[in-house]
Amino acid sequence: MPYDRNAFITRNAIEGVAFDFMTSATDFIADALFTPKVVDNSRKKIYQRDTSKLRYVDTRKGTNAEPQLVDEQLFTSDITLEEHKLGKEINPRDVRDADMPSLLDQSRAAQQVTNHLLIYREKAAADLVTTAANYPSALTSALAGGVRWNDPAGDPEADRVLINAALRNACGGEANAVAMGVETFDKLTLPANFRDRTKAAGSGPVTDAMIKAYFKVDYFFIGRARYDSANEGAAASIGGFWGTNAIFYRYNPSVGLEDTSFGHMYYMQAPFWSDVYVDLKRKGSAGAMTRVTVGTEYKLGPGFIESASSSKFSAGYLLRTVVN
Repeated sequence: MPYDRNAFITRNAIEGVAFDFMTSATDFIADALFTPKVVDNSRKKIYQRDTSKLRYVDTRKGTNAEPQLVDEQLFTSDITLEEHKLGKEINPRDVRDADMPSLLDQSRAAQQVTNHLLIYREKAAADLVTTAANYPSALTSALAGGVRWNDPAGDPEADRVLINAALRNACGGEANAVAMGVETFDKLTLPANFRDRTKAAGSGPVTDAMIKAYFKVDYFFIGRARYDSANEGAAASIGGFWGTNAIFYRYNPSVGLEDTSFGHMYYMQAPFWSDVYVDLKRKGSAGAMTRVTVGTEYKLGPGFIESASSSKFSAGYLLRTVVN
């Protein structure tokens, strides 16, 4: 996933475990829509761009006239990074008596904690991305029954043409990435008309490469992660994050300032902090209880917006209810 290892640092082994686990957890796609970018929290500023770069300006000026001035298309916004942290306790007696003590050590605890941090982050990202009010009205729509992608009359190619036309007028470029949940992906690839258009009418599977060629994009992301939304102790209610939506957007993993991106996940240079606490007041024959805590600070936000007074995603298109 798009983490520039030159931009991020880890300061101890637990932070390294958390970082490596995060970058290998490819079922989560929050970082594909909100590409990670380092910020200086002492200034609490982020850089964004808007449509001022597309403004038509009359450039005709004579030698004896001053040039007309253009607006700066790069500007700063104030942010405050949000703190997140979770912990896990390790019982030394469980470690002593376990058949595989490595499943109960500090590294394993850090991975489990990081997994729950990623679940929360994915839900936060999905809530932002799949809310129609977070887009200009021209950059979101819903497919009606009968023309959804798994309907006989569904036409994803025609939808993509309309989407790219809207994006060109919103941010100056077409979508080069598509993201959706695995349930939507599965339903998209089953209809015979879709398989025929992708030349997969035989027994072979529809591949990611076929999808990218079909939508004419360079990147395709499938959210496969699951979460249980039920309260603890209640019957499990396990599902995905992304619903029946498809997001077409500008993807740019660059850490530079001069880019047009759907969104960014703003981090400090050290994306995690960790703490190992030995509770000497809770001690038994095998030793004392240990708590491993992993924390992080980040902020999700749009990378390209309509104007400095706007907070809506303007480098992406939310297409809702794309499948039944």
